[in-house]
Amino acid sequence: FGRRVRPVVAPLTAVDFLAPALPGGDFAAVVFTSANGVDAAARLGQALPRDAWCVGPGTAAAARAAGFR
Repeated sequence: FGRRVRPVVAPLTAVDFLAPALPGGDFAAVVFTSANGVDAAARLGQALPRDAWCVGPGTAAAARAAGFR
């Protein structure tokens, strides 16, 4: 970046798992963008569709390990 631009690295330092109210309806699948999202979904303790669309192989592996397909 040279001397004019200094990048700032600010990684996520902690995951805060929330318990939102889920929308009603009959959904065919869930979408996960990270392994943390898969973990958060599992912590909800609610019935979710077993089919999952995942961003990246790591997220897909976490979803499979949690019982999603």
